[in-house]
Amino acid sequence: MRISCSNCLSSFLKYTYIHTPYQIMKIESIEIRLENLKLSKPYRIAFKTIDFVENLFVMVRMTNGIIGYGSCNPENEVAFISRKKTLESIELLDQDKLKSISFDDPWTMIHEINTMLDHVPTLQAALEISIWDAWGKSLDKSVLDIWGKKIDPLPTSVTIGIMDAEQTLQEAHAFIKNGFDHLKIKIGIDPESDTERIIKLREEFKDSIVIRADINQGYRLEDFTTFLSLSENLGIELYEQPLRRDQFTDLDTINTSQKSTIAADESLLNIADANELITNNRCGILNIKIMKCGGPSFVDPISELAKNHQVTLMWGCNDESRLSIAAAMNMAYAHENTKYLDLDGSFDLAYDPALGGFEIKNGVMIPVDKPGFGIDLEF
Repeated sequence: MRISCSNCLSSFLKYTYIHTPYQIMKIESIEIRLENLKLSKPYRIAFKTIDFVENLFVMVRMTNGIIGYGSCNPENEVAFISRKKTLESIELLDQDKLKSISFDDPWTMIHEINTMLDHVPTLQAALEISIWDAWGKSLDKSVLDIWGKKIDPLPTSVTIGIMDAEQTLQEAHAFIKNGFDHLKIKIGIDPESDTERIIKLREEFKDSIVIRADINQGYRLEDFTTFLSLSENLGIELYEQPLRRDQFTDLDTINTSQKSTIAADESLLNIADANELITNNRCGILNIKIMKCGGPSFVDPISELAKNHQVTLMWGCNDESRLSIAAAMNMAYAHENTKYLDLDGSFDLAYDPALGGFEIKNGVMIPVDKPGFGIDLEF
């Protein structure tokens, strides 16, 4: 099953676009640069340790002087497309043709870009973010105002990597001191030691925290069922991607009540994946990451399908600039079936050229009231 760009765009337009005053815009130039962003501290997940991350930044300058900013994380494990292909796909952009197009709504340009790139979700996401940012600035409106705010701001979870129980408690104390009470615990080593860490958290903090478990494809089915049994009374809110993408069909043996708390992450890349997951009742939550789905125009059909089947949305990320995090947050608030935020990807960057976009108040992500996505980019 494949959904064409035009179908994705028309669906997104139907459900989220709010009419805006007539504008004519043209692109003057597109600059794309790769930045190596060091993390303030390395962290471990089920299969590796991460200490830096690369992000692509897009600057689209319009002939009226407005600059739209976008970014993406081209990491293969996020979007299942190689970093090499993301970078090579920049050459597919016919800038001369794009510069020749006058557009009075974002869709004309977005459709043209998506047609050129076919399906390179990382780069498509970054470019689409930049077009929306420029469009909002041209109207002197936030992108969220243009899309339409559907829900109130939510708390984001913050991530604790794989570490021993004592280190886990130390990390949790530091987060709670800074106002966060939704903790996502990376697990996936073995059910017994994973459970022990969560037991220690519950003993230390009782019900003052929300715990989410991110297994990162680290379990086999028997490991997951063991973990479900061991953690049954620990109040875990959700279980993210317990099995590998190619083993997710094994969840067909799990009972329905347990499936409702499973969030599909690596198993969800596009509308075809969403349809398969929902049709076969393999999860109750879809974790949307715009880097793997291809930007707003590709996400809305997934959201609409989920809403029609009472499946909720979780908005996730990898290590990303607050530029793409702000875009994901705005998209989350423009979808009424959003229930969970996991948008902490910029918190641990030792360097991020993006400033603004949102504020954090007691762990809740508050969008700034500025044109576009409210981001300033400084290199």
